[in-house]
Amino acid sequence: PDFLTNDNHVNFGTLQDETPVEDVVLPAWAAGDPRTFVTVNREALESEFVSKNLHKWIDLIFGYKQQGPEAEKAMNLFHPYTYEGGVDLEGISDPIQREAIITQINNYGQTPAQIFTKPHPERNVAAIYIRRQPNNTTRVASGRRRGLGLISTAGGLIGGGNNNHQPQPTPTAGGGPWWR
Repeated sequence: PDFLTNDNHVNFGTLQDETPVEDVVLPAWAAGDPRTFVTVNREALESEFVSKNLHKWIDLIFGYKQQGPEAEKAMNLFHPYTYEGGVDLEGISDPIQREAIITQINNYGQTPAQIFTKPHPERNVAAIYIRRQPNNTTRVASGRRRGLGLISTAGGLIGGGNNNHQPQPTPTAGGGPWWR
């Protein structure tokens, strides 16, 4: 959470209304607390819903729906200048046009390089999920396929079906972890 506060009082300039840029302005639900902001976002990103849908995001940002007909169907098209190799700046002889394009790229940002050309595999959410409990213990919820039913307390894990009680990466058809 420290990255959200300007504890070193770095001068980040001012907004257009001359307000100094200081700490990151957090949404109201975080009540001004960076730890709450990070905790809630971490819980959301580690949720079962995100795990079940992460492959769709990967397809849009890094995958086959980033460019071409699939991107068009998904309404996921960006200005051509934002794509890697979308414009040859060295080939533009008019300095005004070149500067205008550079300014446009700087304002739009750049679309990440396309890494995948086929649909990204869905994550196997039958893997174990670890959830923090209010009393700071951890509940390891099992998937149907593994049926581990583990619960951990401050003193260690109770129950289980594997020897080391650690969540394991879910292999894909290629034998690697789920993110490959």
